[in-house]
Amino acid sequence: MKIRNGFVTNSSSSSFIIASKDVDYEFLLHTVLKDLFIEQKKWFYYDEDEEKTDGEIEEELAEEYSASNVLAGNGNIVLRSMTREEYEDEFFSFKLNSNIEKDEKIYVVDNDDGMRYDFSEVDEIVTEKHGIPYVRGYCD
Repeated sequence: MKIRNGFVTNSSSSSFIIASKDVDYEFLLHTVLKDLFIEQKKWFYYDEDEEKTDGEIEEELAEEYSASNVLAGNGNIVLRSMTREEYEDEFFSFKLNSNIEKDEKIYVVDNDDGMRYDFSEVDEIVTEKHGIPYVRGYCD
């Protein structure tokens, strides 16, 4: 039996923000978010087929990942690009506490009300594995 200690499932929103100066857009879209997608979805595969290895499950999910779905918002990971000021205007209940300037471009990664992010997993993948700093975004 495999015990899940990663992403938390419920219908609440959560997000994190990466300053555009800290990451290449293509790398974020095709590598970092793909790793998050795999980590987020693999637990459902464990429930369905406990005979598959981690490698087999991750390989299937890597094939399932679609950057176009992430950009269109058709999935549990959505990538949007905006300035800090636009972010604060849209999510008025949350004021971004960071050293990101008001007019600086940021990438907002949210869960599209799917699976609420467990930030220990975001830390592990985004910061530890890929060396990208981030700021926690809105969470309800």
